[in-house]
Amino acid sequence: MKVMIVGKRNVKYVQKETGEQKEGVELYCNAQRDGVEGFACDTIWVGVRSQFYKMLRDLSVAKPVQAHIVNEIPLGGRYPQLTEFELEPA
Repeated sequence: MKVMIVGKRNVKYVQKETGEQKEGVELYCNAQRDGVEGFACDTIWVGVRSQFYKMLRDLSVAKPVQAHIVNEIPLGGRYPQLTEFELEPA
């Protein structure tokens, strides 16, 4: 899916239920979607264990950035994971 990354937030917190330290990046994206006039908005979580974490943590979004992504729920999983990420030329 082609998305426009319009914002990001580096996140660190302790999960209340487990006391586990969580770290990741929230990407704020716009994309065209069937049935939506204009653009749909999504937040994509990229955890510290993701192969894309370091690149996205350091990504500048001073201007919107176009990218091609695949964000899917793995077999037996509960939450989507970013499995493909490629920046589009400016």
